[in-house]
Amino acid sequence: ELCSYTRAWKTAAAVIIVSFLFNLSSFWMAEVLPHHNYERDMITYGIRLQRYGADRSLIKVFYAYIVNEYIYTFVTYILPLASIVIFNVAMFRELRKEKKE
Repeated sequence: ELCSYTRAWKTAAAVIIVSFLFNLSSFWMAEVLPHHNYERDMITYGIRLQRYGADRSLIKVFYAYIVNEYIYTFVTYILPLASIVIFNVAMFRELRKEKKE
């Protein structure tokens, strides 16, 4: 069966795990910095993306380029569109086979 409950559950679990692992690197690209407001006597926290300044190594530049350009494009555009095409073709074949029977 093409759309069983078990298959849908496994697919949803796989999507959640892959999206978590894909976005995990974004947590390391940012840092949380405290900011002390002396007028109100309170501390607020802000997120700042890490800048590759003087310690800019080739590995960091290469990693940022690969992640931002290729992997993001693949995961955001190519993989979902290819999945839609593959699943539509599979569903069309199964429905055509059932229609013949």
